[in-house]
Amino acid sequence: MKNWSSVILFQNALCKALTPDYVKRVHGLELHQFKWLDPSHIGTLNPSWDHLVGDYPRSDDAQILHYTLGGSYFDD
Repeated sequence: MKNWSSVILFQNALCKALTPDYVKRVHGLELHQFKWLDPSHIGTLNPSWDHLVGDYPRSDDAQILHYTLGGSYFDD
């Protein structure tokens, strides 16, 4: 679940609880853990659309690279 919020496709009809007031008052962790959404509404995404660099083997099919462990812009 840690990386679920890196790439999201919203179905707006299922996001009624995600109001501006709710987003302003809750801790960011609650948003990233999708506490506002019924878990049965969370689907799957082909890994090529959220390729975790350093966690997944290199793939020429990757559509979106997610540098969750840092990126080439860091010296280390």
